[in-house]
Amino acid sequence: MKKTKHCVLLVTCLLTIAQAVAQKETDSPLKFGKLSANETKMTVYDKDPDAAAVILGEKASLIYEMNREGNWDGTFKVHERLKIFKKEAYPSADIRVSYSSKQVLSDVQASCYNLEAGRWVETKLNPNDIVTEKISKTRHIKKFTIPRVREGSIIEYSYAIIDDQVNLFPNWAFQNNYPTLWSEYSVNIPVHFRIMPTIQGVQNQPIVVKEDTLIPHKEHFGASEVTWKNRMMRWAYKDVPAMKPEAMMSSIYNYKLRITLQGVGFYKPKSEKEQTKMDYKDLLADVWQQWGKRLLDDDDWGGFLQNKATDETVKALTDGLTLKKDKVLAIYKHIGMNYEETDYDQVYTTQSLKELLKKRKGTPTELNLLAINLLRRSGVESYPVLMSTRSNGRMDPQYMPMWETMDRVLVYLPALEEKDAFLVDVTAYPAPLGLLPFEDLNGDGFVIRYPNTWVPLKNTINTKKLFFNTLTLNDKGELAGTIAMTATGYEAVEGRHYFHKEGAEKYANKLLKDLLVDGKLETHSFENTDKLEEKYLKGSFKIKSSAFVTKTDSQMYVSPLLFWAEKENPFKNPDRKYDVDYGYARENSYVLHLTIPNGYKVESAPKNTKINFDKGNFTFTYATESAGNELKINVKWSIKKTIFVVEEYPFLRTTYETILNKMAEQIVLSKI
Repeated sequence: MKKTKHCVLLVTCLLTIAQAVAQKETDSPLKFGKLSANETKMTVYDKDPDAAAVILGEKASLIYEMNREGNWDGTFKVHERLKIFKKEAYPSADIRVSYSSKQVLSDVQASCYNLEAGRWVETKLNPNDIVTEKISKTRHIKKFTIPRVREGSIIEYSYAIIDDQVNLFPNWAFQNNYPTLWSEYSVNIPVHFRIMPTIQGVQNQPIVVKEDTLIPHKEHFGASEVTWKNRMMRWAYKDVPAMKPEAMMSSIYNYKLRITLQGVGFYKPKSEKEQTKMDYKDLLADVWQQWGKRLLDDDDWGGFLQNKATDETVKALTDGLTLKKDKVLAIYKHIGMNYEETDYDQVYTTQSLKELLKKRKGTPTELNLLAINLLRRSGVESYPVLMSTRSNGRMDPQYMPMWETMDRVLVYLPALEEKDAFLVDVTAYPAPLGLLPFEDLNGDGFVIRYPNTWVPLKNTINTKKLFFNTLTLNDKGELAGTIAMTATGYEAVEGRHYFHKEGAEKYANKLLKDLLVDGKLETHSFENTDKLEEKYLKGSFKIKSSAFVTKTDSQMYVSPLLFWAEKENPFKNPDRKYDVDYGYARENSYVLHLTIPNGYKVESAPKNTKINFDKGNFTFTYATESAGNELKINVKWSIKKTIFVVEEYPFLRTTYETILNKMAEQIVLSKI
């Protein structure tokens, strides 16, 4: 592949002529190796004094040019400069650049500047310290660490990615983990390419530069002269605040101020001899289907699903099993119990199926592709699902697929006997089938089958927890009785994990921790701690305790919700920038049957309360009933909707406070 030179000087001149005054005010302040006095003197960023670093400037450019063969080369350049104030920002010097194996990453530069003996000294990156890592057949990473970084250092780096496959339409984020003084993205692309730029994320920052013009361009091919127009686009923001995570939010990337370049289509010369005649290729037509087909046709990826090396394993696991659900469970258990998961996520395979079978260690994608192989060879219909985990950001069906926007493959089962279609991620083991890892609950996934379809990434098992308390209070202020627990979904998974790690007694003490501060756990028992087929985890406890009871000469004060009451509002800040994302629906219930001692009466008890928001998507009920020396309290808190938008945050914040106050209310008993 031949690298072409960029027409940067020509572009700059044309823009200067067209917008001379504006360019002076909005030109990028960033030139490699040229530090300004303001940058060197800065010891803190005034608008965010707690920031561990500040991005002094960053810019990216995408340029497409026609090479001598009449084909298009795309070049994506990046340049970033950052000042470090605190040690927490040292990892910013560890640079990782991912690119396709069909692309070339070149022109890597990196320097660190430090103040020494009154002058700024530059330390350049040694090219020998740049490491190239092959993470799959199709993806590479270049890694390097900028040297001599310390508090007060200024670091900068730049690189270029070159692509001749018309596949280079990189996105760009204007917002980062640190505040950014200047961020810009420019595109110089012939009108042969139809692209649709879209600004995404929370757009509460004014744009400083927004340019979109057409510039005449011409090239010579032998004796022929070809002319066309280049589309020149440029966007820039200044003083962009840092991205700061908030409680209960999805991937912070979903809210980053960024621009997405959607390739709609392009015109390509019919042949080298007919450069003026063009064929148009629509990039959006069936683009997801084409992407899926490309993966299936890939010898490594698609070969994972077809390889017969698993025949003996399938026979050993499923011989004698007639029901498909039993085969699925056997395969799920086999992989979960015998294979180790790596931390790295991507949709491409990093090894062959035979290597995976030998090493018994692979990425989540590879383990799920293995599961599909075993399922299909056992006669169970199953398909791969392309998806993006929560930490990677949400995958949008409206945009072209890019490897960066997806990082895991799941298993789709259309139907199993009496069960409807559902998803499986074998890395969820030992969770029951139908419960995905929390990281997987992130919008929709794309099923590679015919006809192709999108499916919501959700569970078929609900997450619920119930405590049923039957307790007696004596005249000394002591509680005694039984507590029964039933948990499903993530509550059951967390319980089983803790049970197997710490043992039954420690798990029981963890559940009833606050109650046992002034009490004793007399007996405990658990059910379904190992049964993956059983979604319910059950526990039974017998206790004695004087916790949550205050006694005086004439009265007793009882906090009836005992250990169950929540004490802290997760939404402390009065303001919120991002949506609240619970990830999954949940329901918590608490029932108390309390027998009060003879000689006492209920002086006062919490009143009945009901909160119903958004047509039942957020409900809280507190019901109190008393008769004689028997008092019953029934509390239920249900959240059915997983995402509440920013506009609903004031309700959530104030309602949580109301619920916490309600949970803190006491029963007052008086001597008769």
